[in-house]
Amino acid sequence: MEKKHLQKGMYGFHAYKKKTEIIKTLILFGIALAVYFTGLLHTKTNKNLLTVVAIVGMLPASKSAVSMLMFLRFKSAAASLHDQLTDYWKQSGKQGILLYDLILVIKEKVVKTDCIWIQNTTVLVYTVNTQLSQQDISKELKNFLSNHGKGGCTIKVCKTEKTFLEFLKNHSAEEPEEQAVQNQEKIREMLLGYSM
Repeated sequence: MEKKHLQKGMYGFHAYKKKTEIIKTLILFGIALAVYFTGLLHTKTNKNLLTVVAIVGMLPASKSAVSMLMFLRFKSAAASLHDQLTDYWKQSGKQGILLYDLILVIKEKVVKTDCIWIQNTTVLVYTVNTQLSQQDISKELKNFLSNHGKGGCTIKVCKTEKTFLEFLKNHSAEEPEEQAVQNQEKIREMLLGYSM
């Protein structure tokens, strides 16, 4: 059976990205150091062309390290949340889009979302560790979506799993399904583009 390629917003992407960033960073630093020590061993001095190549090689390695540190700062959404949502989706036949582990920059603060549910023009955000209030996050996301052609969205931010799941189970869409699907896809694309 072919394994589905993980993409931003899918459950497990954050853990996958964390591992790949660690490996990539180690490889890039390893290459730069190997080049440096090769030059040092052959010329017995660090005043050689390979030292310059090694120094230039540190630039992409350092850039990769910054990305790696960003992913190391945050944990993935709990497996229990994903399991509950998967079971609920199968049983209820609920429509909508779920996005996991998006990292957003709002008011110069980094907000790691555990899960975002989109149904029609309703966006439900579940985030635990954030320095911003629920109102600030809601207001900034509403402004972002409005500025990019999706005004009139309802944004609700939950800081507990219980509140998130209760709102999700009690919410129902009012617009026709075709319009809802178009709205959901547009909002999904915008949030994926907005996230790191």
